[in-house]
Formats: sequence, C-alpha cells, structure tokens
Amino acid sequence: METFKRFKIQWVAPVACGALAVGALIQLGLHQKFSPSDWAAWVQAIGSVTAILGAYHLGHIQVERAKQDRLKAFFAICTAAFERSELACAIFGVNGDLSRQYADYDDSRLESIINALNAIPIHEVGNAEAVAAILDLRDQMFFLLGAVKDYRAEIPYFGETDQGAMGLILVRTKQVRSENVSMSAGNVQRFYKIIKFQIGQ
Repeated sequence: METFKRFKIQWVAPVACGALAVGALIQLGLHQKFSPSDWAAWVQAIGSVTAILGAYHLGHIQVERAKQDRLKAFFAICTAAFERSELACAIFGVNGDLSRQYADYDDSRLESIINALNAIPIHEVGNAEAVAAILDLRDQMFFLLGAVKDYRAEIPYFGETDQGAMGLILVRTKQVRSENVSMSAGNVQRFYKIIKFQIGQ
C-alpha cells in the first residue's frame, strides 16, 4: 500500500505537466486554426518530448527505489545488532539471567553481526549522522563482544587471599564486568536510535 501511494505521488507532477501541455496545444491550435498536418506535427513533437521526460523520470524513480532498498537492508543489519545487544545485556548485564546463556547465547552470533556491520558500504548511506552512528555502532558491538567474553572468563586467583576477601573480589569483579556489558549495550541502543531516526523505514 505504501509503495502504491509513493508511486502515485511520484507520477503526479509528470502527468499534470503532460495534461497542461495538451491543454495548451488545444488552445493554441484552436486560436491559430491548425490544419490537420499542423495538428499531427505538434502531437508528434509533444509525444516525443513526453516520452523522453517519462523515460528520465522512470529512471530517476528506479534509482531512488534502489537507494531505498539498500538503506532498508542496512537498517535491517543495524536492527539485528540492536536486538542481539539487548539479548546479551539481558543475560550478562546488570540483573541478567545467566540461566539463558547456554540456550540463547553464542559469541558467533555477535561476531556475525559485527561482520555484517563491517560489510555495510558506508559511502552509500548518504547521511552524515547515520554514517557516524553506524561507525559508532560497529565499535560498540565490538566492545560488547569483548565485555561478554570478559564476563565469561575465569577470574584470576589471588594467592593467599582469605576466603571472605576472595568472595568479595569475585562478587565485585562480576559486578564490574556486568556493568561493562550493560554500558556497551546501552551505547548500542543510543546509536541505534540515531540510525532509526535517520534511515529507518
């Protein structure tokens, strides 16, 4: 439905111009009392010009449609990145549910999204704010992956530290690491909102 509405809007101006040209030709012909050969010549001339303008306009529409399709694909990748960052935060972030980590999470999912973001041809985005936000989103997804890997890594042993102190160190270390995950996911959300505003469909 949206495509049909856009199609109608794009052709309003050319059709209106064509109608005005035909109306002007009729008025001119009646005023100048065109002969049949004059009418034929004018109709052929206007038909040729109309065909050229129509072909140009159709080409312009196709170029714009291809551009919109590319932006739609870029935005879909950014949306997938946002959704996976939300999942990582829900598991490893502050107040996360670690019981989901084996069923719902794998590093390769974040890595594949990062690869997809890296594959976006930035020069085709065509919007300075969106370009900057996509570049920042790439970085934050990389930081998020690092934060998750850090969270899942073993906490080093501190030698002769007593059990009580060691317990506090473990708790605090996990807390800091979960905060890092939440912070990276929050940054992803912030840059995704910019991208959605600039190129979201």
